[in-house]
Amino acid sequence: MIKLIGAGDSIMHFNKADTYPQTGWFQVIDRFLKEEKEVKVLDFAENGRSTKSFIDEGLFDKLIKEVDKSSYVFISFGHNDEKDDVKRHTDPFTTYKDNLRYFINEVRKRKGTPILLSSVARMNYVEGKLTKTHGDYPLAMEELAREENVIFVPLSDLSFNAYKVNDFEFNRRYIMSFEKGRYKNYLEGKDDHTHLTYEGAMLICSLAIDYLKENSYLNDLFI
Repeated sequence: MIKLIGAGDSIMHFNKADTYPQTGWFQVIDRFLKEEKEVKVLDFAENGRSTKSFIDEGLFDKLIKEVDKSSYVFISFGHNDEKDDVKRHTDPFTTYKDNLRYFINEVRKRKGTPILLSSVARMNYVEGKLTKTHGDYPLAMEELAREENVIFVPLSDLSFNAYKVNDFEFNRRYIMSFEKGRYKNYLEGKDDHTHLTYEGAMLICSLAIDYLKENSYLNDLFI
C-alpha cells in the first residue's frame, strides 16, 4: 500500500459539500492515479496554517504517525507564513526553511519520501497584469530542496505561467470569484482570488503531477 500524504494550507485542504465549489488541489489527486495501483490518500492540510502553526497545533504530530517507507509526503506552505500575526509568521530564509527542514528530517527518519511544492500563485492583477505575491518564500523552498536533495515542484511558477496565458475573465473559473446566486453556499457571491474551485484544483494538481512525471518521479503511479 502506497500512501500519498498532504501537509499544507487551504489550497490543499479537503473541502466538503458545505464549501463547494471550493476544492483543495490535493483532494483531487486520486483522479490521476493509475487504476492498478493500491494507494491511500491522506490529506492533513488545514485552512489558514503556516509551517509554524502546523507544528504548534500538533497537526504535524498527527501526520507523522502515518508515515512509513511507502509514504510520499507532499509539503506545500507559504500563503500563511507570510502573514504578519505571530502565531503564523515565518521568515523565508530562516524560520520557514527551518520548519520545512524539520518536516523533511522527520519524514526521512521514518523512511518516507518528502516532496516540496511552492505555493500556488494568487490570481492577483495589477492594472490588468498578473503579478506575483509570494515574495522570497518560493525561492527559499527551492534553495532548501537543493540543500537537502529533496524533490521540488515549482508550483508557484507553474501556476503563474498557466494563469498568465489568459485574462482574468477566463481564469475566474479556476478561483472562488463568481457572481451572486450562482452557488447556494455563497448566495452573496465571492471575490476570492486565492482559493480554488474544482476546475482550478484539477488544473493545479495536473501541473504538479505533469512536472513530477516529466522529471521521472512517480511515473508508475500517475496516468
